[in-house]
Amino acid sequence: MDADLGALVWGVRLVLVVSLVAVLGLLWSIWRSAVRPVLLELRRSRHAGDWWAPWVPREDGSWGPLTDNRWWAEFRARERGERSALAVRWGVWGGVALVLGVGCVAAAAAAVVGVVAVWV
Repeated sequence: MDADLGALVWGVRLVLVVSLVAVLGLLWSIWRSAVRPVLLELRRSRHAGDWWAPWVPREDGSWGPLTDNRWWAEFRARERGERSALAVRWGVWGGVALVLGVGCVAAAAAAVVGVVAVWV
């Protein structure tokens, strides 16, 4: 009977580890697709000295990662505009990056704490 219980406990632990890896992978992909591009564009803009860089077309006519698909096309600007328009763009994306970044870290911490609590 003890051998069966031991096998069950290790089976549950295996499921917990696999689930934790899946959750952490999902959170990592969310972070990489939403938070990382904002941070990279922020760094690129700061080094270029041009805060409009993510929102205007590049030299080759393509768009940056914050404006390259149809859902985010509303953030595009054909030319540099007013400071308020720039503030709205950076404010929206900064808020998205902050909320998703903090949310991913909090969810990852909660997942690890949950696995540790059940493990013992």
